[in-house]
Order: sequence, then C-alpha cells, then structure tokens
Amino acid sequence: MEKKIAVIGLGIYGREVALNLTARGLSILAVDSNPALVEGIKDNVARALIMDATDDQALIDAGIDQMDTVVNAIGSQFLQNSILVTALLAQVGVAHIVGRATSVLHERILRQVGATAIINPERETAARTAREIARPGLGDVLELTEGVCVAEVPAPAEVLGATLAEVDPVKRWGVAVAGIQRVPLAEKIVENDEAVPDLEALDGKEARRMIFDLDPARDTVLENDILVVIGPEDRIDQLTRRR
Repeated sequence: MEKKIAVIGLGIYGREVALNLTARGLSILAVDSNPALVEGIKDNVARALIMDATDDQALIDAGIDQMDTVVNAIGSQFLQNSILVTALLAQVGVAHIVGRATSVLHERILRQVGATAIINPERETAARTAREIARPGLGDVLELTEGVCVAEVPAPAEVLGATLAEVDPVKRWGVAVAGIQRVPLAEKIVENDEAVPDLEALDGKEARRMIFDLDPARDTVLENDILVVIGPEDRIDQLTRRR
C-alpha cells in the first residue's frame, strides 16, 4: 500500500520537502493557508489544499488523520501555529509527526505535544556551512551518532594506485571504506593496457558511479576517486587534511 504523506506549511522549507518527496515517487498532499503558495505548487504534487491547519475538523475533512506521516513545516514566524498544529495532529491520530523546530525549547515543546521526529533545518544548515568552511575538501556528511559519521572524502594522493588491502584504511586512517564514487573509465586503453578515468565525463556527481561491492584485494584507488568512509569525525577530519 502506498504511503500517505502530507506537508503542512509551504514556505521555502516545506515546499522543498514536498517537491523532493514527490521526486522520490511519493504521493504528497501539500497544505497551506496561503492561496499563492498552494497555487505555486499544485501542479507539482499529487494534491494541494488551501486550508487552516489549526482547525481540527478541517484536518479530518482533508483526510490528514489518515496520513502515515505528516511533516509540520510551519516556520518560526508562526511559532504558536507550529505548536498548535502539532498538538492537533497528535489529537486526530496521526502516528508519525515530523516537526520543524527552530530552537531547543521549540523542539522540547513539539515533542511534548506529540511530534515523533524533529528537524531543525537552520541548525543543520549552519552546521553544514561551518563544516564546509572548516573542511573544504569534505563532501556530504551523514552523522550516525555523536562523533561518528559517514562522509565523502577525495582519495589522498598517497594511496593512488594501491589496492584497498594495501591501503588498509582502518589501520592507516582509523576509518572504514564502505564505497567508492568513481568517474567512468574512458573507452580507450592507454599504453600500459589500463583504462583511465574519462575526465570529459567528470561533470558533477551525476557522472560518477557508486561501487559498494568492494574487493579489497582487487579494487584499486584511482585518481579522482571519492571514498565513502565511516568512522569517528576527528579521524575523518585528519583524513581530509592529507589531500
């Protein structure tokens, strides 16, 4: 059965959530009390409604109570509505409520009134910006637990041409290599009969292919490879400085 998901609040954050979920093949109900915001998204989602989400009967009439997940994306300029809508979603029986918090206190209140998950986009964006400034060589980062994360790191020059077994990333860097993002190899073969990266295809991550079924004894680290590593954040920091 297809998951039923609604996004309430169609500011920049809510709109992007709705569009990204739609792009992933999910059927999204987008809701806002502002007709202009609803008009701007209606052609890009399954359903779009002009509705006052602070009205519990309106939530029921719209079928919000039947949703598997509701994202409450109401922004900080409407803090009271953010809290009230979260409480009403819990009251009408929504099982999974994702709240958008703008502070620790806001997060605590949202959890108390019924939110089952919290997103703080401002804090996460600030953390990402700081990370990119402090570690410009580091790609996307996913924090698994405090101090441990998955990150994309350009392969250090010191290991180019070596197999993963020869590199021994756990011993050398204190991290594990879970995958490699690689530029497609060119069709032509160079003098030593080895395929070389097709640099003409290197036009953003879309041109790369992800390799997960790694054989440490066989797979060699090539120029322009990006390593997907898992480990302590401080070890990953050290690794980015080895480029």
